[in-house]
Amino acid sequence: KSGFIFDKSVCDGFKIKGLGFRKKSGIRTVGNTRAIEFKAEFWGPTWSVEVEECHFSTFNKVFHVNSTIDYCLAFVKFYNNSFSQNDECIYYDYATDNDRCVSWGFEFVGNRAHDNSRVIYVLCAKELALIVNNNFEGSIPREDGTFAPYSVDLELDNASCQFYGNHFEAAQIDAVYITSLRKDRFGNYKPTNNTTSLANFHKVELMGNNL
Repeated sequence: KSGFIFDKSVCDGFKIKGLGFRKKSGIRTVGNTRAIEFKAEFWGPTWSVEVEECHFSTFNKVFHVNSTIDYCLAFVKFYNNSFSQNDECIYYDYATDNDRCVSWGFEFVGNRAHDNSRVIYVLCAKELALIVNNNFEGSIPREDGTFAPYSVDLELDNASCQFYGNHFEAAQIDAVYITSLRKDRFGNYKPTNNTTSLANFHKVELMGNNL
């Protein structure tokens, strides 16, 4: 026999493959609709989390990380998915301890994003942020009329980034922002103790992108 077992440990990882997600009405509205809402029940990170060959459209937030602790995810992988007409696609919110939710390792590879407000808003602490061979085409205002500042918005500390072969076209906002500082709830970017914040040896590799 087999089944799903969740024992509040690092082994509670999950994989979603080959599903289509769309808001019931098929129309974006101002609100809090989510396709996948992640709330950890474990005091440490859940690994791995994999989303592959899915389609998401008309959500306020597609993958919303909103946990009680900040270090709640590790080895997060999005491969060969499609995103269209969403306000936010991958969105890491703030934990109840007021720190931003973090990912230990993040891979976003071979995805197609067309006419979304923002595709990636992630804080990656440790390991590699791998963003390769994606389409980031078009941009639209959020349903409330506001614009996200960037299509890809990354905060890195104790982490490196490889940003290869991505395509940007017909955007109304800036393409990419990468910083070693964490943004607090009030929008201020601040260094974090005992990390590589403010260091001059971050490794960010950009190659073969069409901007």
